[in-house]
Amino acid sequence: MYKPDYLVWIFLGAFAVCFAACENSMADSSKEIDYNMIFIEGGEFKMQSLDRHGEPRGNKRATSVSDFYIGQFPVTLEKWNEVRDWATKNGYDLGGVGVGCADRHPVHDVNWYEAVKWCNAFSEMTGLKPVYCLEGGEVYRQGDHDIRNDDVLWEADGYRLPTEAEWEFAARGGTKSQGFTYSGSNEIEEVGWYRKNSAGAECDLTGWEGTGKGTWPVGMLNPNELGLYDMSGNVREWVWDLTSLYQRNSVEDPKGPDLTELDGGRVYRVLRGGNWSDFEIVCRVKFRWISEEPSGHALTYSGFRVVRRAEDSGGKEKSSRFDN
Repeated sequence: MYKPDYLVWIFLGAFAVCFAACENSMADSSKEIDYNMIFIEGGEFKMQSLDRHGEPRGNKRATSVSDFYIGQFPVTLEKWNEVRDWATKNGYDLGGVGVGCADRHPVHDVNWYEAVKWCNAFSEMTGLKPVYCLEGGEVYRQGDHDIRNDDVLWEADGYRLPTEAEWEFAARGGTKSQGFTYSGSNEIEEVGWYRKNSAGAECDLTGWEGTGKGTWPVGMLNPNELGLYDMSGNVREWVWDLTSLYQRNSVEDPKGPDLTELDGGRVYRVLRGGNWSDFEIVCRVKFRWISEEPSGHALTYSGFRVVRRAEDSGGKEKSSRFDN
């Protein structure tokens, strides 16, 4: 005789295996955390993306996000290398991955899978519970795996990519938002490195153009209302969400569609923020790159920043600048 409770116990058992497996990580709780994170008080806003002409695209939806912490800067080459070196000695396949102009520049040429694995490595290196599990329950350390929403330990205290809603809320200035077009200003030159002001960079990333444009050290321009830098320009940033048009319904802490909702084929994740070679319209806080690059593509303009859940990140005053 069929018993529906049986399926419930199977589901709970599978979840427990994943949670326990991710608990059984190489985390060293004696390590100190030296990466600067800014507290973001949660709130509500309306999400509606813009196309390349500045016109609204898709539906507008009411969105709310909970408190969280986010990196003050995109991950720098120095921080990337520090974690990557630890990771390659501890079971991660990140050897030779990630490049950058100099230590204080944002890392780039990182694809979505590599960013996610780096987040797990950063968590384990600093004594935190890694967030991303594989379907079988082990910590995600190797290969290109498309993680399901249900395989993410959202309540873990480790580092992860921001959801698209978290990224946009922070870029807009959160509860302190003044409604700027770009992250921190209506004038892109004040807050972002983009096509018209990135010439003279330390490394020319334009190749055959030879225009001397490229990334710049993080934190050189003005921050936004929350003290966050480089969210409009320098490098585009990977977020968690799969690409899709917004739905009309109100959403609390949205995480985007799940893999089970796809019809197969390539998996695309969203990139937010502009980069050193983009036009200013692409650097607007409402603009989103959708179905532009598959998750496995690493480009000279793709980087990322990290977030953590607020409850395990210490007091709200923990917002000192990091030196990497």
